[in-house]
Amino acid sequence: MLYRREEAEACWSEVVAPVLYMIAGQSEFLPRLGDYALPENMARMVRRLEPCVIYDASHMVHHERPEELAREIEAFLDRT
Repeated sequence: MLYRREEAEACWSEVVAPVLYMIAGQSEFLPRLGDYALPENMARMVRRLEPCVIYDASHMVHHERPEELAREIEAFLDRT
């Protein structure tokens, strides 16, 4: 299936639920995404986006920092 950025952005702009935008600070994918991955750019497309960065994790943050990830998710759910 082809991934078309424009189509994805059109879908993201329709999301009305709160969104926790998890970023792994050491992810090898971030440099490839460039400015698209910046929370302020994603927030232009997703109305209720809340960024959260786990700085000392790479792409597999759920394996590398599961407790920290769980705390962030639970706190987000409590707030929303």
